[in-house]
Amino acid sequence: MPLLLPIMDRVFKHVFADPHDLGALRALLAAILGWPQADLADITLLDPQLAPEQATGRLGIVDILVSNSANQTIHIELQRRQHLALAERLVFYNARLLSHGLRRSQGFDRIDQAITIAITNFNFVDVTDDYHHTFSWRENKVGINLTPVARIDTLELRKLPVICDQTPLWGWLRFIASRTEEELNMASTISPEINAAVDKVHRFSAEDIAFFTAMREDETQRVWEQYRLDAEREGRASGLATGLAEGLRDGLARGREQGLEQGLEQGLEQGLEQGLEQGRVNGEFEAKVAIAKRLHQQGLTIAQLASAVDLPVDQVSRLIV
Repeated sequence: MPLLLPIMDRVFKHVFADPHDLGALRALLAAILGWPQADLADITLLDPQLAPEQATGRLGIVDILVSNSANQTIHIELQRRQHLALAERLVFYNARLLSHGLRRSQGFDRIDQAITIAITNFNFVDVTDDYHHTFSWRENKVGINLTPVARIDTLELRKLPVICDQTPLWGWLRFIASRTEEELNMASTISPEINAAVDKVHRFSAEDIAFFTAMREDETQRVWEQYRLDAEREGRASGLATGLAEGLRDGLARGREQGLEQGLEQGLEQGLEQGLEQGRVNGEFEAKVAIAKRLHQQGLTIAQLASAVDLPVDQVSRLIV
């Protein structure tokens, strides 16, 4: 019989999303959110499919989705393997929950709180060794909270300390992170609620085990397919950026070269035209001066000379003296 562990998707949902027994889920949420379990006494499991508001929108499918009597919606996401865009994915899910809450409300002042919880089997927040982080809408400089309606909690199993930190959350994460039968049995001694959760893992039916075993290969294939798609998207984005940069450099170089050639060609043409025109003008002027001087020797007056060569009188007067 294969060893079933709480971190496996189907086992996790078997323990925490059992519609006939939500005790483990209430205790886990209370430990994560810091709420009294009384505030979670009437939680209701919801359809984990987050339908888009438009036909062209993206469908979101989460692991566990619940609401309580205060219309607060809580989503739990279990991530065993690294996801290239997990932060953006969590924001997307949280925003979708907010939009659904707004649709049920009467106005923006009554929008329902949306809480997204991500439990990861890898390091997610690299800048600190803390295993639990809570993100919300805050002003960057002084940390003023803009609104409590959006909240995202992340829990990193790899950062969980070996020694208990005396919090209920540590016990539940130690249970979820169990990798051997011995660790499961040790977790069962932490609290009666965790002991009941361990018992649910052990009571997994033979049919469930057979189904789970058959599904594991498909799940692995889906994960690797997601990795491949993520890698392709990342490769296309990187290739596009590199191609654009190289294309821009080549285009600028070719543009400068072609511009220089075109500029030289146009400059030569314009210079030749202007030179010919200037030469023609200068030649005509010099011919007029020569004619005016010869006529002056024949005794014509300045006025007659100016009229004969079509030049101003004062200019003819200066040229022949």
